[in-house]
Amino acid sequence: MRGSTVINHAYCWSDDAFYLPILMGDLKTEGIFMSDGETRSACLGNACCGRLPFFEKNGISYVPLDEELTVPDESVDFVLATEGLEAGSFLFLDRVVKIGGIVVTRLCSDGSSPFHLPGNYNIVYVRQFGLSTIVAIKKIAQSGFQIRIHGNGQRRRLLGIEFEKKDVLGQLEGVLLEPLTEKDRILKINFLPILTRDPLTQYLRRVFIDVGSEHTRASSEKWFEENYPKMNLKFEFVKLDGFSGNRKRGKRVNRLAGWLEKHGEEREFVVVKAEAAFIEEIMRGGDYYKVIKLIDELFLTCDPKSAYWECLALYGKLKDEGVFVHQWWD
Repeated sequence: MRGSTVINHAYCWSDDAFYLPILMGDLKTEGIFMSDGETRSACLGNACCGRLPFFEKNGISYVPLDEELTVPDESVDFVLATEGLEAGSFLFLDRVVKIGGIVVTRLCSDGSSPFHLPGNYNIVYVRQFGLSTIVAIKKIAQSGFQIRIHGNGQRRRLLGIEFEKKDVLGQLEGVLLEPLTEKDRILKINFLPILTRDPLTQYLRRVFIDVGSEHTRASSEKWFEENYPKMNLKFEFVKLDGFSGNRKRGKRVNRLAGWLEKHGEEREFVVVKAEAAFIEEIMRGGDYYKVIKLIDELFLTCDPKSAYWECLALYGKLKDEGVFVHQWWD
């Protein structure tokens, strides 16, 4: 049971004679999978049988499905979940995976049953292999752990206080690993002021910045007024087109970054709703930290014309950087 991986069966990974070795090699390169004899793992289900020599070579043991219950709690370091992350299989995975452990799975192609990733997991890897999108998530805490509120009267800045950042970020609602297909479906949002019990009274001003196409702004402002916990305080509304200037001439300006650099202050509470392209450009900048740290809460919109896994990777990077980020569905 040492140096192995947990594998469930739904997608027949044993058929991936070409992509599976490439995937495992890439995971090793990224430091996500290690067959060093020190990590514990297991291969569960009949899907393992077709590639047993490959799994054995990589230190992966085989455990039949009827022996799942023999795997001890929090005993596994790395999981290759070929059955996906449906509620039933995920409960088992969450039980056996250690804190700091990794779960790797393939996303469904039709998005018919999107999985809501719990807040105690971070996305650490997203890649496309052929027609398949592979995602790796890291368990950062026990499910349902309690947050700690530090009432020292000082400015709450998630990016500046490591232990507080982890406590609050762990309470984010789960990210959907597949695009939302039912647009009228109501998703519960864990708003930052509610989680931190922040009355929002200590800030110089409170701002909601809506970045993107003009036709979505009216609905965004209406939604914010009706749903965001403003604590009976006034928020200023700032509406920005995403870019100005000519990109081909190298003079395109990210207006969100420009506004934050010019007007943003640490003593302000800033909520931003923005399309992924504008945030992604900020993150590519060398001094992105100076800009992104001025955002207290971010609602991220994925471009339906782009690959969903790219937006998912951006979400994971933002959360890793300590940004309190939600998915936004128009």
